[in-house]
Amino acid sequence: MWKIAETIARALCFILSISVIIPKGLGDATSCTPDKVQITQSATGRIISSRIEWVVDVTNTCTCNLSNVQLLCPNFESIKVGGDPTIITEIGNTGVCEFYKGRELIRSDTYRFYYIGDHINFTPYSFTIGRCYG
Repeated sequence: MWKIAETIARALCFILSISVIIPKGLGDATSCTPDKVQITQSATGRIISSRIEWVVDVTNTCTCNLSNVQLLCPNFESIKVGGDPTIITEIGNTGVCEFYKGRELIRSDTYRFYYIGDHINFTPYSFTIGRCYG
């Protein structure tokens, strides 16, 4: 009888210790949908070489870090990215762009880049979900 009680007690301790080890936000990964990558952009008011300059902010509003973020970027070849042009690059000639060199976008952080040319409608396409926080 004591053997059964001891086995049950050990099993309960094991389950309790596992629940403490598993990150709290693990269940939040399912809420990381494309709309959690918020993209806002506006004209800066500057004209460079007769072309409008735009500022784009990409914010990760998911409770998880994201990596390998890809954005739809139609007509990307018609623009020129300012600053570090590798912050957003088109994959081949597909209309899909790799953002931030595939590196991790930390939850709640905003990443900014500038470009000149016609307005591009950047929209989230895909990403990999990383560590989640409660």
